[in-house]
Amino acid sequence: MTSPRVAWSVCGATSVVLIAVPLMLEAALTGRGMEIHGGRDPAMEDPVGGPDSDWCERIHWEEFVRTRMNSMSNVPLAIAGLAIISVVKIGSKNSSVQNHLRQAPILSYTFAAMLIWLGFGSFVNHAFRTRMGRELDRAAAGSYAGAFCSLSVIRFVPMTALPASRNRFYLLYSGALWAVSMLFLLFFILLGETHLQAAHVVFFGFTNVSWIVSITCYATRPILSGRARCCCKSKLPQLQSYHRWILLGVFWGFCGLMLWYPEQLFNGFCSDIDGPWLFVTHGYFHMLLAMASFCVWWYGWTEHEVDETAHQTPQASDRDPVSEPCTQVEVIGSAQVGKHSGADADI
Repeated sequence: MTSPRVAWSVCGATSVVLIAVPLMLEAALTGRGMEIHGGRDPAMEDPVGGPDSDWCERIHWEEFVRTRMNSMSNVPLAIAGLAIISVVKIGSKNSSVQNHLRQAPILSYTFAAMLIWLGFGSFVNHAFRTRMGRELDRAAAGSYAGAFCSLSVIRFVPMTALPASRNRFYLLYSGALWAVSMLFLLFFILLGETHLQAAHVVFFGFTNVSWIVSITCYATRPILSGRARCCCKSKLPQLQSYHRWILLGVFWGFCGLMLWYPEQLFNGFCSDIDGPWLFVTHGYFHMLLAMASFCVWWYGWTEHEVDETAHQTPQASDRDPVSEPCTQVEVIGSAQVGKHSGADADI
């Protein structure tokens, strides 16, 4: 497995860079409307909700945290990321479950870091309501979408297709995700304001394509098991998966998207930006996205890639702790169990 020390070093160093770079850019861009926590900016007010509105919640310009529900609802995203890190630290040892996430903890650490960064970027955006915060939110969302999509794409790479130096592959794979994150960060911060229309196209285009690719991959991978051929010209191996987790993740994600834009629920108008926080539905989107992300990750964490040449199945200690599968198949390779009419019978 990839050394946990290397994984933590890579994730820690890149996280520091992702936090330090915006601060350095803020110092360079001060006076150009790009402060992280500047004064009141009418351009950051919601044109649908009216003055002092942020996604149907009042902006309190005189306070440090200028919105409450839309800001604090990002905490579950960070909690989900920390939960993934905790599960990996506890469950990656002495596991017979065969999948990429178990083989390379750095993949889970990277996804968890993207979740935490998404919560940080969205918090800065809604709490400070500045242009810098908006670009941080976009960069974090784009990076998260890329990491989310990668969890579905890598399932098409059989474990047996990787070379002996598979750790290098995982490090390059994770490094590519961080490189994309840095490109998003620099693009949105340096060009997001001057090329606003292009920033919108890049943001919504990349995220929407990522969701479509992810759903397509998760839907087709079980169907293609044992039939399609991968890059190594061998058939895709069978996967023992707990599909209820991916269905639950899709359900939470769909519900979150329905609550993402409050104006859609109120016929294009925010009835009362000072109303109860229960009606600030954009905050529920953050919470449901955290739940969906953890469910999708857990789906990949618990599935097992069946190695037909080794005839191995996961042990009882590695099975889904919530529920057992409907059927259990135990494969016994070339075991002589009896004789019939003088001939050996193999099961």
